[in-house]
Amino acid sequence: MRRTVWCTIVLAFAFPVIAMTGCNSGPDTTEVIDDGHDHGDEDDHAHEDHEEGPHHGHIVELGDEEAYHLEWLDDDDAKTVTFYVLDGEAKEEVAIPAESLTVTITSEDGASRPYTVNAVREDGAETTSKFFSDQKEFFTILLSEGVVATVSVEIEGKSYEGKIEGGHDHHH
Repeated sequence: MRRTVWCTIVLAFAFPVIAMTGCNSGPDTTEVIDDGHDHGDEDDHAHEDHEEGPHHGHIVELGDEEAYHLEWLDDDDAKTVTFYVLDGEAKEEVAIPAESLTVTITSEDGASRPYTVNAVREDGAETTSKFFSDQKEFFTILLSEGVVATVSVEIEGKSYEGKIEGGHDHHH
């Protein structure tokens, strides 16, 4: 039984890496939703000002100065995740020219894996505030108990990062 579980875990991580090596099958859609929950003393920072984003998603603070935020939403039925870049007040969308953002998920055993979440643009648009993922594996792992996710995106030539903790009880 233990061997079966171990093989399943190894295959869950190895198969997508092998299958996607050298492939780009089009836009990837990934949503990030900040849960707005109190994370205790180690993560006690100004969520009270903006616990829920304009799309009713979870807020992630980007960087130390809170110049930008990300709002992430998950769709349990479709198994998708959507991210929106927001201003410093986490109220208005901010369109940026980035092609994608990266979410690196670290499991309880310390294994990390980056996921690319591609931009969603209107025809002819050079900027967007929306990034989307329909990767079922990404959705499942992001929302698993005990994982920690770090999202990074470049805005105005500067790299910003924010932390998302997975496995939250979220009801939309």
